[in-house]
Amino acid sequence: MADEKNGPMTVEFSFTLVAAGLSDARQVPESIVETGCDDCTVSSCEGRVRLEFDREATSLVEAVGSAIIDLKKAGVSAWLESVETPAGVVDAA
Repeated sequence: MADEKNGPMTVEFSFTLVAAGLSDARQVPESIVETGCDDCTVSSCEGRVRLEFDREATSLVEAVGSAIIDLKKAGVSAWLESVETPAGVVDAA
């Protein structure tokens, strides 16, 4: 739904990306904050680095897409692992 004064309405989306080729959270460059990923929490478990986002956007596709683009600017490739919905977490795999 769009607001004529303010443009499209944004919603906060919660989702988790997995960093490709990284096995420890300490391998994630600090520059991800400078490229726009100041809305994620980085963790690692079982050899996977997870980036948990809470990102405002007009759609889930826009939220996930912009996060992946921002990570690539910092030299990190990632794929979608899961999306949190009001009904719970949905595994994207």
